[in-house]
Amino acid sequence: MSVPLWGEFERRRVFRALVGYAVAAFAVLQVIEPVMHGLHWPDGVLSYVVVALAAGFPIVVTLAWIFDVQGGRLERTEARAWANGVRWCSQASAPWPPLLA
Repeated sequence: MSVPLWGEFERRRVFRALVGYAVAAFAVLQVIEPVMHGLHWPDGVLSYVVVALAAGFPIVVTLAWIFDVQGGRLERTEARAWANGVRWCSQASAPWPPLLA
């Protein structure tokens, strides 16, 4: 039994959070560059901002997977009933670890 990961991403609205994060990260980069040059900050500041935004990406994916905003409240996304106890492999009867023949 395979688990439809793509459908689970859609159900948990992970893509919506990633699009929002991409728009916000682009806006931060567009603002920080002229500010950096106007205040005569070193060029390394832009690199640190890019690294910080890249480090935030997996955090956003994790939080979007776990939580959902509904009615202005932050709620934990419930797991589907069929997903509880399902082994994450291509075949339920496959031995683990796989035998090398």
